[in-house]
Amino acid sequence: MKAISTFGRAMAQVMKSRMAFHDVTQGDMAAAMGISQSQLSKILRAERTIDLEAFEAFCEALEESPSILVKEAESLTHKQRERPSSSFIHAAKLIYVENGERLASPKPALADATTQPDGEDIDLDAWANRIKAEDSISTNKTSR
Repeated sequence: MKAISTFGRAMAQVMKSRMAFHDVTQGDMAAAMGISQSQLSKILRAERTIDLEAFEAFCEALEESPSILVKEAESLTHKQRERPSSSFIHAAKLIYVENGERLASPKPALADATTQPDGEDIDLDAWANRIKAEDSISTNKTSR
């Protein structure tokens, strides 16, 4: 099996990022490209290269410019060569979702947050009531 180049791995990252941005599943994308979901999964994991026809179908399905995706992959390739191999390169933008709605930022987790940074105990009941109130305000705004 032939090793995937640094550019090939960068292209896989760009493709995963674009699919996440457009909120497209592997199954839907594979169908649009005319390949199996298994084949697409291997391409996105940088275990298999993508041919030009499949890449063109990928770009058409997302209404993206192939040249822009190639430039992004080139940029990632250059960054990866300049950094140590252990450095992290973002593959996709994080999307926060609660109850089927996208959030601008994540809500604070209650599980491990029983003290504030200054060491004072947090009133979890007051915090939970505040979050419920925020949720009801956002629900009222969306139902109008």
